[in-house]
Amino acid sequence: MTEERTLHEALKWASSFLEARGVEVAGAKWLLEDVVGKSGVSFQLALHERLTEKQWQLFQQMIQRFASGEPAQYITGEAHFYGRTLLVNPAVLIPRPETEELVELILERGEERFQHPKIVDIATGSGAIALTLAKEWPEAEVSASDLSGDALQVAMANAERLGVNVRLREGDLTEPFQGEKFHIIISNPPYIPEKDIEELQTNVRAHEPHMALVGGTDGLDFYRRLSVEIQDIIRADGIAFFEIGYDQGSAVAAIMKKAFPRAKVSVHADLNGNDRIVVVDLQ
Repeated sequence: MTEERTLHEALKWASSFLEARGVEVAGAKWLLEDVVGKSGVSFQLALHERLTEKQWQLFQQMIQRFASGEPAQYITGEAHFYGRTLLVNPAVLIPRPETEELVELILERGEERFQHPKIVDIATGSGAIALTLAKEWPEAEVSASDLSGDALQVAMANAERLGVNVRLREGDLTEPFQGEKFHIIISNPPYIPEKDIEELQTNVRAHEPHMALVGGTDGLDFYRRLSVEIQDIIRADGIAFFEIGYDQGSAVAAIMKKAFPRAKVSVHADLNGNDRIVVVDLQ
């Protein structure tokens, strides 16, 4: 039988293990919190409690996986987004903090314009955007689509977990919604240029789904398609929101301005000062 360790000792071991391999140590605390089912103050108060042998073995396995480059969110099966915990697996991208800023802007702009809007999130992945909007804006009728059936399974599980009613459809971009009209259209599509994939961090390049990352040679393929396709499903007074790469503001804005010459097209920076969102306002 292995020697029992306290949470503090386990955390110290994990930090040394990760440091020796040049891996960020902050993930160790998150993984240990998952093992013991405690976080925040309750975790701090439990630092001198002992792990069971099963917990210690599990934690060591998790740390080894994390050291190899596997994202902590895939190891635990959970990611935090907009104050809630979502299920994730390698079929979906891990939600990013910058996408929370997209949700904030949609709520800010949308709630001042529409009372009971029809909203669609195209390429929804885990459902982070669509489900958060449905939770935060109960008056909205929210739909979402993804080309990946595996991703939609994750989104469905998250909808059940959060207790929200979102219509989920499998299909290519706007295809599942032909014949409908929406007040708000959202997409955070793949936007990494093919040539930049090898430059991504190992934990992203080796573990997150490439079909949700790569946006063609210049990263703009899906924006070009969406600029054409959403014309059939957006209302005359609608708004479209697109998350973009940090250096794609001007390019995506130009694509949208060409498709919607009478619309007000604007680029919004994230908290780090990087271009992050393009808004197309038809009103």
